[in-house]
Amino acid sequence: MKPLLSIGLIAGIAAAVSGCAHNSVVADDSSGTGVIFGSLGIWGNNNSRTIEAGSSLKKVSIIGDGNEIIIEDGVKLTVVEIWGQDNTISIPEGLVIRQPWIGTGNRIIRRPATKVVSDAPQAGETPAEQTPPQDDPSSP
Repeated sequence: MKPLLSIGLIAGIAAAVSGCAHNSVVADDSSGTGVIFGSLGIWGNNNSRTIEAGSSLKKVSIIGDGNEIIIEDGVKLTVVEIWGQDNTISIPEGLVIRQPWIGTGNRIIRRPATKVVSDAPQAGETPAEQTPPQDDPSSP
């Protein structure tokens, strides 16, 4: 009986842990930024996280209220799941995600893609001619 109970307990723990996030944050009122791989779990209230470009996530799980998550351009993400209220997720407009949640007041904000504007000439272009400053004839 004892070996059967041990095997059942180990199987139950393995099943419970298999759905948990690899990168977990268990806190209130914290913030952080970084490149993350695998999955991210946030348990707590009023946390702020920025997931930087280059991250590859299967899932972001939020269990709590009032959290803010910013997903930068260039992040691969499949699922955002939320168990709580008044959470905000900001994602690039082209990112397609599944978004199951339980709670009220949760928002997904889709940002337009950011474009880098540069004054430097592009390949094959010549810089515009610059005219030297003219001397003012009325000045001594």
